[in-house]
Amino acid sequence: MRPNYLVAIIALLPNTLAHYRFQTILTSPATPAYRFIRLNTNERNPVSSLSTPDIRCNTGTLASGPSTRILPIRAGTALIVGLDQEIYHAGPLNAYLSAAPTGTNLTAYDGSGDWFKIASLGPDCDGVNACDWAPTRIANWTVTVPSKTPPGFYLLRVEQIALHNAGQQGGVEFYLSCVQVQVEGTGDGKPGPMVKFPGAYKADDKAIQLDIYYPILMNYTAPGPSIWKGV
Repeated sequence: MRPNYLVAIIALLPNTLAHYRFQTILTSPATPAYRFIRLNTNERNPVSSLSTPDIRCNTGTLASGPSTRILPIRAGTALIVGLDQEIYHAGPLNAYLSAAPTGTNLTAYDGSGDWFKIASLGPDCDGVNACDWAPTRIANWTVTVPSKTPPGFYLLRVEQIALHNAGQQGGVEFYLSCVQVQVEGTGDGKPGPMVKFPGAYKADDKAIQLDIYYPILMNYTAPGPSIWKGV
């Protein structure tokens, strides 16, 4: 029989080791945590439901919007978004933008409008050998805002979709945050395709519900729309 203290330690492992969150913009010097990123209330725990509004920016983040600063950036800028520890659950990263509706202050915007994907990072797959998730095991991620992004106020949604338990229904986990940004410049592109959250992902999507261990995964495409390249 295992000693009680070992049982207690094992019970704590998911909360102390296995979880992480995006919390800062790595400029020079790095900005303090949550200066430009909305603070969530579920600490380092993931969102697991695809039907909740929390899938937009995480749990409890709308309340922190007014106390979160807006980061001015020029279209074409590369932002480095930092986590509080290195990602080590297997799964892709995605980034989306959603413009605050006319007349709505960005800090009060709930993300219920349209979103378009601007970046994605997945495993190395060659179609022959098992996919290698090493490229996604990172402590920060560089996301470039397309140079033709129209000026305006946006939520930048960054997520990592953890697939280690995705072989069972409802086992997928979403680690996500939203950055408040003001895109400057003269971009005149037409972003798209547009999706909404909830709605962009379905529980039975092949990229959402799958066993990444067996049979051997040799190809993988992240869920959601295609990436808008800025044209």
